[in-house]
Amino acid sequence: RPWDLPPSAVTDKSKVAQAVEVVRESVYRRLNQELPYSIVPVHDSWTNFDNGSYRIEQTIVVDSVPIKQIVVGKRGSVIGQIGIR
Repeated sequence: RPWDLPPSAVTDKSKVAQAVEVVRESVYRRLNQELPYSIVPVHDSWTNFDNGSYRIEQTIVVDSVPIKQIVVGKRGSVIGQIGIR
């Protein structure tokens, strides 16, 4: 299926909203069928550095301890993979 929009199209979402969507997508891709739709990434901070890089911090909010265990994974393995992307 072809893309709905041309490559030259731009978004009206803020950089923060885009970052939240990137994390949400990374969570969905990593957890596949295990993921309940009650997981919500929340923006905490955005820091720009002199070298052009930036640091984005977000909290992934879940509604129960069992879901938290799935998202974190054994010794942080799942959340680490989400953060690396």
